[in-house]
Amino acid sequence: MTARTLSLLLALALAPAALAGEKGPTLADLEDEIVCPVCTPETLEQSNSAVADRMRAFIRQRIAAGDTKSEIKEKLVAQFGEQVLASPPRRGGNDAQADACDAR
Repeated sequence: MTARTLSLLLALALAPAALAGEKGPTLADLEDEIVCPVCTPETLEQSNSAVADRMRAFIRQRIAAGDTKSEIKEKLVAQFGEQVLASPPRRGGNDAQADACDAR
């Protein structure tokens, strides 16, 4: 078996696990990716605030409703803005600060 074949088989074996988090996320999948808006920079995983508790309840409801990880994040961003994301999406290559961090 060639290295290329092994790489392909490994990628195929890991793909379902990666997609499982998107299609059937858990609260733990999202808690470290969402920032509590009143405890910034604490993530939901770190926060004990009432707002964080309500956000966790909302996430559980959306998971039960069948939302994907991306859909849940989109709904939280719609309510709180992009600052609720622990890693906000990058917009193009014009962000000099992000580019400087990538160069490290």
